[in-house]
Amino acid sequence: MRLTVSDAAGLTGTTTRSVTVTAPPTGPQPGAPLAADAFERQVTGGWGTADTGGPWVIGGPAANASVSGGQGQLLVPAAQSNTAALTQLSRQDVAVQVALTLPQAPTGGGVYVGVATRTVGLTDYRAKLRFRADGQVEVMLVRTVDDQETILGGYLLPGGYRPGTSLTVRFESAGSGTTTLRVKAWATGTTEPAAWALVRTDDAAVLQRAGTVLLDQYVSASATAPTAVRFDQLWVGEAGTAPAAP
Repeated sequence: MRLTVSDAAGLTGTTTRSVTVTAPPTGPQPGAPLAADAFERQVTGGWGTADTGGPWVIGGPAANASVSGGQGQLLVPAAQSNTAALTQLSRQDVAVQVALTLPQAPTGGGVYVGVATRTVGLTDYRAKLRFRADGQVEVMLVRTVDDQETILGGYLLPGGYRPGTSLTVRFESAGSGTTTLRVKAWATGTTEPAAWALVRTDDAAVLQRAGTVLLDQYVSASATAPTAVRFDQLWVGEAGTAPAAP
């Protein structure tokens, strides 16, 4: 860059400097959490209060919900479900990231784990993971209206799943009139995929509004034993942002 300056007497001076232009960063940027929970407490009969975001509200038997060892757990018998919601948080455009662990292999038709946004009653958008007895994981984007589900798209998680390991899921819903839904999942502690694994849009009028964040678990009727799912490292932020690197 060259700068030339002239004074009132007509004298001029010129200086030259090198300037390096850096492109703005791309992709999700670290953002302050709207809600976050590391589950570093001991609770029986519920999940207590998140580090940020208010108290957890358990939608099924509270006796089947607990917090210990840095994880929040839901233990669900066959053909039943349970939920944990941050009901004080109501947003339209959010990103949710959470780590999931199944201590034991699912049986029968498997275990379904949902990460939902814009939840009002029995209506929401969600990323749903079906952990199958054969070790495969189906990852789906789902619209739920009055408890009736419509699968908008899905894929099989590469490499499947091994019980006792942690899987990180990030789900994002953003937009008004037409909402864009995005999901990705990867082994916790490994490099996060740069791209979203699945993207869909939806314009259901009843879902073009704010709602709460909810975690959901359902165990298939053909399961032979109650199944636990443990949640950790929950982070909720504005759509387009991501948790800061540890």
